[in-house]
Amino acid sequence: MAVTAASLKAKHSEFDVVADATVTLFITHSESLHDETVWGDLYDYGVEYKACDLLARSPYARNLRLVPEGDVTIYQREWERMQTQVASAYRMPAY
Repeated sequence: MAVTAASLKAKHSEFDVVADATVTLFITHSESLHDETVWGDLYDYGVEYKACDLLARSPYARNLRLVPEGDVTIYQREWERMQTQVASAYRMPAY
């Protein structure tokens, strides 16, 4: 199932105040940063959390930034956790 503005807002209602067109723009940007063959079953989650991270860093969501420390959003932390999982699995040889 592809990530859409509606599905992203359903899971992350803090972005309800951001226009759907803007959310879609960030989803498209996030999709360009992910390879579905590498991310496999986690592709949609990777796209979703990276889009949220990009949105949280943008002027469109300035008042919604959930930044516990420094430059790292809560979305980036989750995306990095998934990226580590995906990268580790991708390096495993197929027997």
